[in-house]
Amino acid sequence: MALVERDDGNLVFTRATSDQIKKHFENNAQAWAGPLAQRDYLHIHHDMLKTEANEKGSAVWVLHPPNEPLNIVSSCTTLSRPAAVNTGKGSRTVTAVIVTHIFTRPEFRGKGIATVLLTKVQNVLDSRSDVKVEFSVIYSDFQCGLYERLGWQPYRATQLRILLAKTKVERPPNTEGLDSIELNDMPFASDRDVDMTKTRLTGKRDGNTHARLLATIPVVRLCIWRSKMYEHYFCKQEMAPREYGVKYVSPGTSTGAWAWWVHDFWARKLHLCRLVALRNKGMEDSVARVLEVAAAEASRCGLREVVLWEPTQQVIEGADKLADKLGEGVRITVEDRDSNIPCLRWHGGEGREVIWEEREYYGIM
Repeated sequence: MALVERDDGNLVFTRATSDQIKKHFENNAQAWAGPLAQRDYLHIHHDMLKTEANEKGSAVWVLHPPNEPLNIVSSCTTLSRPAAVNTGKGSRTVTAVIVTHIFTRPEFRGKGIATVLLTKVQNVLDSRSDVKVEFSVIYSDFQCGLYERLGWQPYRATQLRILLAKTKVERPPNTEGLDSIELNDMPFASDRDVDMTKTRLTGKRDGNTHARLLATIPVVRLCIWRSKMYEHYFCKQEMAPREYGVKYVSPGTSTGAWAWWVHDFWARKLHLCRLVALRNKGMEDSVARVLEVAAAEASRCGLREVVLWEPTQQVIEGADKLADKLGEGVRITVEDRDSNIPCLRWHGGEGREVIWEEREYYGIM
């Protein structure tokens, strides 16, 4: 516990107790619960901290006046995540931290309170004795100024949207090369993805620092678990999800593409958390086959669009092929996002230029 000196008195900075965690999420619910009842929002977020991805290395940090532990002025959550970096000596697995659920009560905004909180959190992350936090990440709204001043550098945030409108997209049948990824298949797919990611990162020999979050199986399970929790509140039974991923291998080859996704029934979007093409070029047809299944699942569930963050040129061209096949009524757009802008801070606030690879949707969890 540490006292933070301020002109208007002292504030206590501390890791939250269970009662303070509840108050932290109650405060967040004011801004982010949307149509969810507060009790349902609290239930989801309390249980998220108990998942395999979060049970170790997660914490809530709070600022409060002395002797008023539940009068929380500002607070945030930190979540440890597996990552990989290449600083010029090959790929190595490291720990990263997501800083999220940042909330300052409205009457205390504009007074430097969030700066105090996040500066203290930085000190905690930089001085951890159990593990070195190689970098930390905040996903910001369109106003990144505070985070940038504190050393979290914003990155361009793009997204590809497949706008379905009222177009009915039929799910193509599973044939040679095309097959669903069942939930039981996710561990194998995730392990293969992580291994391939590390191999690709090792191959970066340009002298730059490269970093990325890893879609390990605990992270995959967390994303799908969260989606299913929200599905419980917002999804009609007849529109319940049937599949969460698909793989396509081009006949006669060992190359192809695969993807997994989550359903957002609140915003009526299907988010591709991860799309993997086994080659960097020449995979447009395979990508189109994968996107077609995603579009069909979105259509069947009554979702209006399919969204993929940080699309490559190959993915964009694959989406264009799909739009040509589906015809009028389906539009493809590639645009900058105005929310969930990724911001990265290196250990110790080092002003290092970092190439942040494949900033896809799973990272926000």
